[in-house]
Amino acid sequence: MHIAHLHQNPPHFKYLKWGGKNSDSPHQPYRGSQPIALQPSTPVGFTDLNDVLDGVEPSALAKSSRSIETYKNIQTGPINEDFPVLRSYKSEEDILNSYYIYIHPYISLLPAPTKPQHDDQPEMIQPRTQDAIVFERSIFPHWPSSSLSLAISAILALIPLPQDPAPLSDASISLRRSCAQFYAGAALKEAEEEVDELSPGASALCMDSTQEKFHPDVPPPLHPVLAFTILSIFEDCQQGNLSQMRNRANRAITTAMDISLHNLGTVASEAQRRAWWSVVCVHFLSSILQLTRPIITMSDPIITTPFPIFNVGFEPWSLLLKAENAAISVHSLVQDCHLEDENVVLSGDTKERIQQLDSDLVSIIALSDRSPRQGECSKTAETFSSQNMWMIARVIAHSARIKLHRFRAFLDIPIFLDKYCGLSAIYQKNTYPPLPQLRGPKNFDSVFPFTVPESSLICLKSSLVVARAFKNIYSPNPCYTDEPRQPGTCQAITQVHPRSLPFFACAAMQSSYVLLMLHHRVQAALKSERLSTCHFLLNRPENETEHQDAERLTDEMRFGVESMLFSLKSDLVFEGVALELRPFSMEFELSNFKVGELHRAPDTSTITGKEAQT
Repeated sequence: MHIAHLHQNPPHFKYLKWGGKNSDSPHQPYRGSQPIALQPSTPVGFTDLNDVLDGVEPSALAKSSRSIETYKNIQTGPINEDFPVLRSYKSEEDILNSYYIYIHPYISLLPAPTKPQHDDQPEMIQPRTQDAIVFERSIFPHWPSSSLSLAISAILALIPLPQDPAPLSDASISLRRSCAQFYAGAALKEAEEEVDELSPGASALCMDSTQEKFHPDVPPPLHPVLAFTILSIFEDCQQGNLSQMRNRANRAITTAMDISLHNLGTVASEAQRRAWWSVVCVHFLSSILQLTRPIITMSDPIITTPFPIFNVGFEPWSLLLKAENAAISVHSLVQDCHLEDENVVLSGDTKERIQQLDSDLVSIIALSDRSPRQGECSKTAETFSSQNMWMIARVIAHSARIKLHRFRAFLDIPIFLDKYCGLSAIYQKNTYPPLPQLRGPKNFDSVFPFTVPESSLICLKSSLVVARAFKNIYSPNPCYTDEPRQPGTCQAITQVHPRSLPFFACAAMQSSYVLLMLHHRVQAALKSERLSTCHFLLNRPENETEHQDAERLTDEMRFGVESMLFSLKSDLVFEGVALELRPFSMEFELSNFKVGELHRAPDTSTITGKEAQT
């Protein structure tokens, strides 16, 4: 089936309703056509962020059009500001070039480009009436020829064009969402058909195929493996559906193992190495986000395919996978210990497990600190990707350490007990109920090898590192080219566009929340003149300077949250990020945390005693 209406779901797809991240109900479009005032250059403020998110409501179908016009030059083609616009491409080569701009910098699914890169060259498709649009192949200037290019197109379709007069209007969001779902449904169907065409027992070492190659070095039998991997990321970033994310990742793993991608040994090509390990990377990520154990482990002796090689002076693959593996180990430990159950008695080896896991994380973190500084390497697709993946590994490692220590640091705050991120079930709008006092397992204090101040300080330091890492991650550069450029040949990007491919956004949300809670504690101590309760956060302050030290720390925490919220706010074109930010932003509204353009903060001058600890 090649036609999908806005009111129909593409084959095999289940979508998220507005209420939660793991729902399988249809994801409803937005209402209305008024633009949401969101510009990445605007200072981030919690009131501003809430205004953005409050303008996004689930509703009936948005209107688009039957009449479609395609412009060969999006920089000069006429634009009707009454209608949204869509991104498309005129060839496989242009889709591949855009993959290196928007996807490759964050996860290197494909080998290095074999041709010089050029600036992004999308084509603009714009509706011309208010009728409901019917998506079919014929409306696009080019229809992708494989599951891989279809899956990539699903991600690219979500990115607003710079010419879009209202990229975050309900009509624009709805049109991009429906187009992306059309591509994704077609990619899933095509991938399943490509898998069916593989010979039983086929090996990745024998991949002769008459099918046209999307990338000169990528054999077509790898296309469905990579397509399932990209669709897994799509389910996370756009749909916000972790169950489907895991389903797609598991499908990618089983397909890869069916063609023996996992045990090729040293004869594996770079394309085969990247295909296998990017599948593992996304599968591990789905396990981290959904709090489940993976179906494979890095230590499995049947895995012999070597890590990919960037050849740019440093290699992030091993570090990234070690960080993910450690994060999975943290979840397993927390799950085994039942830290939220005060009737449990922790086993005698729990202390040693925590100490060993923390030591492992410290070693991974120490290795991640040795990454090259920006500007030290040449600027190519491979260096952008290797540096970003190194930063993402750093983010995941520090996030894992936060998770290991957060119950000890915030035992009295139930928000951290269940989900990695997503706080919608805790508070309702305009309410701030008393927090239940949680005690944890009966022998928790005697078994956990770190004190509350020690764990709180670890959470603080790791959260600030995560904030710096988000600031240092390279953004997509649609104007990048390997060739000499003529002046004025690439239009400046002035509208909303993603700052990353935010499959690691939960780390920013968790770290921001840690900084929010600790900021609240320090502010409460300042108000109540009891700074001695926070001295462990201030690095041995003197009595004469403790107020200065506390104010300096609150500024640093505030700037850290500003930095991470700026990144998340820039990625709101992916609706999965918006779904997570809505309940998360509520916490900022209900706290005394003041950032950017916040107009009003609640009075906390009366907070004393135990309240100051919450």
